[in-house]
Amino acid sequence: MKKLGVLFIMVISLTMIPLKSNAASSLQVVAEDALWGCLIGGLVGTATLAFHIDDAGDHLENIAYGAAIGLFAGVGFGAYELRPLFQAYRDPAGKDTVYSFKIYMPLK
Repeated sequence: MKKLGVLFIMVISLTMIPLKSNAASSLQVVAEDALWGCLIGGLVGTATLAFHIDDAGDHLENIAYGAAIGLFAGVGFGAYELRPLFQAYRDPAGKDTVYSFKIYMPLK
């Protein structure tokens, strides 16, 4: 399982190399997405405790599993957001993030 995880991280890191980004900084984008993914995953893990009515205290590791899965999903989305085909623009005045799709077509 560890080999599969390491292989997955290597493939993601090699294929998701950002070439150009109009976002604030690459590290900030990935860190924010990872944080949000971790928080949402932790909440989903907490919500799964409702299915263990009699022994919810015995399944508290679901919170950690959810947070870990959310962390990886957030890092993946952050890397996906930095791809050259997709871009995110952070509006300095409104503090909003606009996601866009761009295509470069050489006209030769």
